[in-house]
Amino acid sequence: MPSAFSLLLTISLAMTAASAASLSPRATGDTFGLFAYSTGDSGIGGYPVVYVNGSAYIGNRAVLPTDADTLVFFVDDSSTWVAYPNTTANATATFTNATFFVPGPSSDSKQAGFLTDTSSSTDDIITSGWRFYGHVALNEGSDGAWSSLFYALETSTTGLWSLNWNSTGVDDAIAVTIKDTMPPNVD
Repeated sequence: MPSAFSLLLTISLAMTAASAASLSPRATGDTFGLFAYSTGDSGIGGYPVVYVNGSAYIGNRAVLPTDADTLVFFVDDSSTWVAYPNTTANATATFTNATFFVPGPSSDSKQAGFLTDTSSSTDDIITSGWRFYGHVALNEGSDGAWSSLFYALETSTTGLWSLNWNSTGVDDAIAVTIKDTMPPNVD
């Protein structure tokens, strides 16, 4: 029978190995979706991140505005996430690719969004440093710290939330975790 120390050492080594595997970079060219999860009664339980007129939203596909929404999939391009329209779901997408961004610390807007070839921004935005810890989306800052400051705000449409970053001082912010795993069943 192994000693308690031996058993703890084995468990610790297994957890370290699992953690190291979780930090592996995603292979370039692999596609993935982003899905939002929250606790409590917010109603956010795995809805996809979608493109709506250049802004990022979380939404129940049944309530998305049909003339402006685009389901997207992402490709990791050296820690920059590039979104492509899911043309099977929306054949009339208004863009061919767009870079996912979140606002920087001095930005007036807190809403995440997408930069297309035709859009430009002079705002303080963050487009690179994206990583996954396991399946959870994180951003690695210039100081090497990893953060996930995503939150959602309800919109006037039930089942649709704006995706935002850094909720300091924001009323009604719903903390969300963004993952690359789809829930077993999404409405």
